[in-house]
Amino acid sequence: MLSVIRLVAAVSTFASVLLLAGCYNAASEYEALIRNAETIEAHISSKNCRNHAAVAYKFTLDGKSHHGSVPWGLVSCESAQIGDPLKVYYDPQHPEVHTPLAPADAYRMAKGYYFPDWAFALLVIPLVVVGQILITLKAAKHKR
Repeated sequence: MLSVIRLVAAVSTFASVLLLAGCYNAASEYEALIRNAETIEAHISSKNCRNHAAVAYKFTLDGKSHHGSVPWGLVSCESAQIGDPLKVYYDPQHPEVHTPLAPADAYRMAKGYYFPDWAFALLVIPLVVVGQILITLKAAKHKR
């Protein structure tokens, strides 16, 4: 029984490493934005200072409305007012790609490895459960 649990723990650990190795964002949309960026004046559309100082913006381009979130710290939630102007960079070939950050900064922030939300439930929780089982079995073995 103990060897089966150890095998499950080893396989889970190996699977975790493989899955997380696939959690890499190349941020290619921001690479294109660096090359093609144009600017437009957006406006602050909402803010919620109690929710991590969340500030949102929107702009209209060719009759289509686009929305986005202002990265934390770029605009002060307390001083921002609904309707305030905000310079936004967008890719004219793909206007759904937009950011109020300088494109190179947005690229640096987006590129790299990340820990997706689903990975915690799928990978970490089973490892904790297996670890708890191993501890319980070891404690029961020492009581004998």
